[in-house]
Amino acid sequence: TNLLLARAAAMGREAAVRTALGATFADLLRQRLTESLVFGVASAAVGTALAWGGLQILQSFDPGGIPRLAGVELNGWVLAFAIAVAGLVALVTGVVAAVRAPSGDVMTAMRQAQRGTIGDRRNDRLRGILVGVEVALSLMLLVGAGLLVRSLMVVLANDRGFATEQRLLATVSIPRSYPDGRRIDIVTTILDKLGALPNVAAVA
Repeated sequence: TNLLLARAAAMGREAAVRTALGATFADLLRQRLTESLVFGVASAAVGTALAWGGLQILQSFDPGGIPRLAGVELNGWVLAFAIAVAGLVALVTGVVAAVRAPSGDVMTAMRQAQRGTIGDRRNDRLRGILVGVEVALSLMLLVGAGLLVRSLMVVLANDRGFATEQRLLATVSIPRSYPDGRRIDIVTTILDKLGALPNVAAVA
């Protein structure tokens, strides 16, 4: 939004020329909306492609320890909400850019563009507010990420009361329909084969 507003302000001379040639506010609004909607649709498409591609890479890599990773998929409702938000932002941005376009006073707008002046105090104030919002949201994300990392470090440094280094824990499910004798034989066989491995010190 901020970049599109800055670009709209930089194109003040073009808007002034279009107005001088007979373009109406509706024409300028149509141009801004088309531009912003194209950017919005493109960004939604790229974001969806990145999400889908990242999910495929994660599932194919399968680092382990992530429950039900194979069943993870892009949620249709969440995807539709994200696309709707992208479209809404593009629509509002186009309208604001058209309203803020210096098309009222043609001569003033052309003189400002000729001197290299971009925008006015209203546009500068709006862009400053948007930058402030971006910084505030970024700080919120950074603080949340920092707290998450700190909590993880505290959990990892906590004394569990038992040794975990060089140890492997595995769960083996034996059907309850098996008789007790067969269950004991299966457990004994597993323990004997694991204990016979050269890199295993003890099995329990």
